[in-house]
Amino acid sequence: MLYCAYHGAGYHDYTFTEYPEIEAALLTKLDVNGDGSIDTIDVYFILRYVAYQGAGIPTDWDELYEKHILQYCPEYSLDVFKMYPQSFYITTQKKCIIK
Repeated sequence: MLYCAYHGAGYHDYTFTEYPEIEAALLTKLDVNGDGSIDTIDVYFILRYVAYQGAGIPTDWDELYEKHILQYCPEYSLDVFKMYPQSFYITTQKKCIIK
């Protein structure tokens, strides 16, 4: 969240580790929705995942996307989502509002 906040505020030189190769590997993992940036959507899904795990509710990333689409984007077909979960979410995230 701190990385996202600093970069959102324009501090693009902020890093959370002094080892660039480790940071590059971590940033790839933190880009949950695969859109090429770490933003509030990624933070939202990470926090939601942690909340589910903390509550003892087993879940995975695809299941989180599916729950989000069912809750906030009911007009989209889950059949397409299930075939291409990552790319489907990227194309619909700008139309679906995280509330």
